[in-house]
Amino acid sequence: MVILCPHCKREIDVDHSGNTICHICKHVFDAFIFSPVNKEVVVAAAAAMSIEGKKDAKCYMHPENRADHVCERCGSFICPVCLVEIEKKNLCPKCFDRMEDEGTLKTTKTIFFDWGRLVFGLSILSYLTCYMGVIIAPLTIVFGIYGHYQIKKDPEKRGKGYLIAGIVMASIYILICLGLLTFMIMDKF
Repeated sequence: MVILCPHCKREIDVDHSGNTICHICKHVFDAFIFSPVNKEVVVAAAAAMSIEGKKDAKCYMHPENRADHVCERCGSFICPVCLVEIEKKNLCPKCFDRMEDEGTLKTTKTIFFDWGRLVFGLSILSYLTCYMGVIIAPLTIVFGIYGHYQIKKDPEKRGKGYLIAGIVMASIYILICLGLLTFMIMDKF
């Protein structure tokens, strides 16, 4: 098994528990080899057994309340006041906050901006406002490119179809304007 020496922080091979000497820095330390367990399964199963066996289990945040549930993430006993039921999981408030900060809870994510619908709406607006469309259509393309990168960063954001349709419609509007401008210039000569 490869471990880090506590003194020089370099990787060394260890094949037994007990007194170990780092072959790089010659530091002597105790090494303990063990197999890690699947924490989620063990904690949830052990906690479920212990809540059933203990009718007097107390909430870790409210010692005056009887614990009716177990946090499926950390195994803490929790009362109905502390219980956060989300995505078919029973969590304590600390684990809920931690998972929300990490972004592992899908239902707590919020999409604040839909770039696809904005670009699509602006492309339609460029057709409806005629002369203002000359300004709006290029802006639509700029917003579309920026929106594309935003959607690419977060795959859960939707609106890629609207985004592409808006960019195409704005591009067509610009081509029509350029064609009309060319036709008007050529007609004068």
